[in-house]
Amino acid sequence: MFVARSIAADHKDLIHDVSFDFHGRRMATCSSDQSVKVWDKSENGDWHCTASWKTHSGSVWRVTWAHPEFGQVLASCSFDRTAAVWEEIVGESNDKLRGQSHWVR
Repeated sequence: MFVARSIAADHKDLIHDVSFDFHGRRMATCSSDQSVKVWDKSENGDWHCTASWKTHSGSVWRVTWAHPEFGQVLASCSFDRTAAVWEEIVGESNDKLRGQSHWVR
């Protein structure tokens, strides 16, 4: 059964695109505020923003997930005439970074 829910997206401007990952447990949003946000679904079905970053110098128009065989990879494109590919890197090198992640271009 489908249950509609709303989230507090926290974008500062119009949201242009929403994309779900292959398994439907992660969501990415992009906006005219030049940012991309990544959301993870909790056990109770609520969405929580786990990453947010300014990606382009213009409105971000589209965002999409790559197939999971490539890892956690997102692509975004913007009105600044650029496209970017982002990969989530999970820290494992030392105890301070273990389990933490960040997105790199």
